[in-house]
Amino acid sequence: MSNAEARDDRNARGHIPAFGAWLAVSVLLALAVATALTWLLLREPETVVRDGPVPPPQPPTAEMLAEVERLDALSFEAGKRLQEILRAVAAYECPPGTAPADRARFEALKEKARAMLAAAGDILPDRAAAPAAQAEPAVARAVAPPTQGQATPMSVAALSQLLEKAVVFVISFQDRRPVGTGTAFFIAPDLLVTNRHVIQEGDAEQIIVTSESLGDVVRARVIARSPDGRPGDPDFALLRTERPAAPGVLPLSPAHSKLMDIIVAGYPGLALQTDAGFLKLAYGDRTSAPDMHQNRGEIRSTQELPGTTSIIHTADVLTGYSGGPLIDMCGRVVGVNTFIQVDRQQSGKFNSAQSTGDLVQFLNRSNIDIPEQQMICKK
Repeated sequence: MSNAEARDDRNARGHIPAFGAWLAVSVLLALAVATALTWLLLREPETVVRDGPVPPPQPPTAEMLAEVERLDALSFEAGKRLQEILRAVAAYECPPGTAPADRARFEALKEKARAMLAAAGDILPDRAAAPAAQAEPAVARAVAPPTQGQATPMSVAALSQLLEKAVVFVISFQDRRPVGTGTAFFIAPDLLVTNRHVIQEGDAEQIIVTSESLGDVVRARVIARSPDGRPGDPDFALLRTERPAAPGVLPLSPAHSKLMDIIVAGYPGLALQTDAGFLKLAYGDRTSAPDMHQNRGEIRSTQELPGTTSIIHTADVLTGYSGGPLIDMCGRVVGVNTFIQVDRQQSGKFNSAQSTGDLVQFLNRSNIDIPEQQMICKK
């Protein structure tokens, strides 16, 4: 081999390693570029927030100013109405065992409702011709239900309809002048239960009851009442209508327990001043009646007081609910709403009903036998 050939052979062998190094560097560079492109394509884009120029405030339009004035007027009227309600409620609030601090305010609010009833004339119907002397008519008896097992709950709609049929608005009169209002409920076709304090200021023979279901005023009279007593003493009155008139009757049950669901119904005095049915009744339309209020709650506690059992519950009641029923979800009366207790310092309020057990004792002493349903209302 000549010197030239040997030199060319050595140069060729030296170029092979250099070519391999350049190839490796190229591959690595390509991988790096691919990786960088992949990261750029898949990464979350960075969000940059820059404050733009704030537009100058626009002057209010005439429509906007008119709406503000309207809302201000509504707010002012709502505030006035709230203060009226608070003052009215305050007039009736008494700590347990005490009399109202301001009897004049209490009487003034009662007088306002009486004045509305008396404004347009006499709505007390004339008494029907008295029949020949005879014993009290027999009470329609229900077949005593079984005492074992559980009672079946009713739907809320069915309970509401039952209350509409069995609960009535009561007005008592003295010398044909209205002196008191409240709530009562039918326990038989011609017998109603209410509180004694609902009718105690009126004549026992001058009472009317009405409701949307009755469709007319019906005259009633007191046939039994609890003795006058202190707050917490038995407070019941039994009324008999001139004719069997009940569209519906509520059964009685002594079964109740804590946290049991209950419903109340009645005619709160605060609602009467704006109730269209009551205003029509007050101005002589005897086929009109105020709208019944119904609300729900649960039993919080049972308090054993001297002579009575008080059921404390969360269904909100006001003056006017007195004498109305406290029913379970099976449509049975477990108590009669009687009074409220208010603690101003703690903004607390107890709604109290006297138990059906107390009511049954009162009925038995009055020689009225109404069967009780002993079964627990199934949840």
